[in-house]
Amino acid sequence: MTQQFAAEILFPDADSVMRVQAALRVVGCICEIDSELRDPAGMPYVWTMVSGKTELEDEDDVRSWLVHIVGPFEGDVLEWGFGPPWKIRD
Repeated sequence: MTQQFAAEILFPDADSVMRVQAALRVVGCICEIDSELRDPAGMPYVWTMVSGKTELEDEDDVRSWLVHIVGPFEGDVLEWGFGPPWKIRD
C-alpha cells in the first residue's frame, strides 16, 4: 500500500539544500525550505520539509531511506512520519 510521508530535515547551509533537491526529485520527493526559521546563534542552518509517497510499511524504514539520500549532503533527519507535511516548529 502506498502511503504519504513527511520529514523535517536540517541542512548546514543553502548550498547543501540546492544539491540535495535534485536527488530527492529523482525519487519522487518534494523538498521545501522553511525560510522563516533562523538559527538563534546565527549559524546558516536551513530547515526543510521533505514529502513524498512510499511503499515502505515502517516509519523507521522511511527515515533510513531518507538518511541514505540526504546523508551525503550533511542532512539530518529530525522528525519523520506517515501523513501530510506539518508546520515546522519555531
